[in-house]
Amino acid sequence: MELRKTNIETVPINEYCVKSDSLDTNVPRQTYETIEHGITFRPIDTVHRISPRPILFIGAEKDSVTPTNGIEAMYTKAVEPKKYEVFGGIGHYEVYEEPHVSRMIKLTDDWIKIT
Repeated sequence: MELRKTNIETVPINEYCVKSDSLDTNVPRQTYETIEHGITFRPIDTVHRISPRPILFIGAEKDSVTPTNGIEAMYTKAVEPKKYEVFGGIGHYEVYEEPHVSRMIKLTDDWIKIT
């Protein structure tokens, strides 16, 4: 399927997502160009350019959406200041539930305060 048509044509983003009850069917429509950039963007190729701004990576041990090996690779390529925390025993979506979300907020708040 050809994604790039014009900058003004749009397509509902959920047509390109795995069907899931958690998807918001009211998402804004996206241009083909936006979708194409989202598909082709490789954060690992640019993460080193974030420095000298601090970066905090938070992963979930059983995450199948954003596996920890990808986060570890990003962390390795990032330049200081950087920090990496892994929440053991949970998956991707569980980090957004208590008690993990409170821990994530505290980690983020503490990281912002010291950097």
